Amino acid sequence: MIYAGTVMELHEHRALIFTMDCGLVYIRRRQGMFLGQQVLFRQRDLNPAARIPFRRLAFSLTAIAAALALLLVGGGILAGLFSGLGLPGLDGSPYAFLALDVNPSVELALDRNDRIAALNTLNGDAASLFGDMDLTGLPAGEAVDAILETLAEAGYLARDEEGTLLLSGTVAKGLRFLERNRLEKHLQKLLVETAGRIEVRIAERTTLYVFYSGDGAVREQAEENGLSIGRQLLLMEATGRKVDMTRDEAKQADLKSLLEKAGIRERRIGLDPTLAPEPTDRPTLPQDPTDVPTSEPEPTEAPSGTPTSEPEPSDDPTATPEPTAEPTPKPTPKPTPTSAPLSWDEKVAIGAGSLADGHLLTWAPLPDNMALQYYKVVITRKSFSLAPKYPEDGYLAVMTDRSATSLRIDNSRKYNGGREGLQYLAVGEYYMISITYCLQDGTKYYGNAVKFAYKGPAGPTPTTAPTEAAPAWSQQVAVGEGSPTDGHLMTWTNPSSEWLGSRWLDGVKIVLSISNPTPIYSNDGYLAYLTGGNTSFRLDNGSSYNGGDIPGTGLVPGQSYYASVTYLISDGSRVRGNAVSFVYQGPAG
Repeated sequence: MIYAGTVMELHEHRALIFTMDCGLVYIRRRQGMFLGQQVLFRQRDLNPAARIPFRRLAFSLTAIAAALALLLVGGGILAGLFSGLGLPGLDGSPYAFLALDVNPSVELALDRNDRIAALNTLNGDAASLFGDMDLTGLPAGEAVDAILETLAEAGYLARDEEGTLLLSGTVAKGLRFLERNRLEKHLQKLLVETAGRIEVRIAERTTLYVFYSGDGAVREQAEENGLSIGRQLLLMEATGRKVDMTRDEAKQADLKSLLEKAGIRERRIGLDPTLAPEPTDRPTLPQDPTDVPTSEPEPTEAPSGTPTSEPEPSDDPTATPEPTAEPTPKPTPKPTPTSAPLSWDEKVAIGAGSLADGHLLTWAPLPDNMALQYYKVVITRKSFSLAPKYPEDGYLAVMTDRSATSLRIDNSRKYNGGREGLQYLAVGEYYMISITYCLQDGTKYYGNAVKFAYKGPAGPTPTTAPTEAAPAWSQQVAVGEGSPTDGHLMTWTNPSSEWLGSRWLDGVKIVLSISNPTPIYSNDGYLAYLTGGNTSFRLDNGSSYNGGDIPGTGLVPGQSYYASVTYLISDGSRVRGNAVSFVYQGPAG
């Protein structure tokens, strides 16, 4: 069983915990603990040798009682101030709900600080696993970790079996209009971050799907149908695709069969396709100027400061200092670091490679004093970026073993995500490769980027040649008239399930050209790569163009363009939609 509590005292080898049921226990101290931290622990974590002295117990209980009294008084005052505003979370009601479905289905109600307001079990299997679990007050990420650990211990996420996990979310009904948009965006970002947290904890053979809806009534519909939010959204998606699926079937059938019946191949449904995790002020590793060409500027999204090795203030002098993610303020725009805890040598290198074996990528492991979450191997085409980083540029592989120092680059793995739709490396093409070091506290450090010409085995060959003609379904590509402030709305129709048959749509490339009346990816480059069943995109110079005859300055007001989409099908074929001519009237680049 998993228990939760708050750290009240820290000692050399143990910590005093005030539990959710108002008890006091000692557990073994862990690295990184701090006063006031909310932690999860099990029976095995208890420190049986430690006893709480009577005087210490009386003092602790008095302090706790005083703190609770203050909270109650302050809470009453705050409730009085904010109850009239109807702000979700501040008036006691959750602003959003997350659901996790494997076979057990569990729902988490979130308060305004993304902490757990309630845990709801939605079927018998979930009740038997989580009925005694109290996650109230924990951050959403820690609560999801506890749920995943329990599922794994119960055998629902076995590494030697294929599995399906559905993460879903929706905002609460009745949100005020002025806050709805902000809260929806916040929840979607939380879903993206939670999905990333889940993906590094589940087996490679477990597939994660993420569904989102901004309709607060979805949860009410789910309750009426006896479904989780995720299964309700799955049922609605099936209905929208004209698939005959009953409520009982959506409730009782396993997720994999339901997804296959509904023809759902997209891993993300309902999320904003341009959404990315919040940029964080993370320092980068010192770059070796000989490893990266100097003809193009380095990205400046990471701050120039580096973390200081000084420990954070703590009531416990024995606490292990940890690096802070905040850059050290300096009077000059580009300060020199006061310390260099990450100055290890020979960070990232890649061998020359051969057609038979590919390339051996090597890197320096993270120092022992830093808590690794995982390494991400990140690749981009040299023409696209000189400094590949996770999550912006996706990843080829993820490794949680801190001692891992090498990986064979040989097209045996398909690339995941990124901004350029990379799937397999092309023989002879130049790429940039790097490592993103992801720490357990959320900090990311970026290794030096190395240029190499790929000389390994070729990737899988598409079984169907690219289709040049526009597909047969109607109402495909259209471009709205546009305005100088909002640009043009480009819309299209995705392939029908009847046309796709046993295949599925991997994604859509937005393609423009000045000179080619029938533009197609990859001959004419692309403006954006969209997944998740999207059918619209705004042309407003908000995204830079990649390749083709579109200049780096972007679209020019008054210039005539041809617009189309290229559909990327799962069998490797590329299907070009019809092309539309329009005169761009949006914002200048």
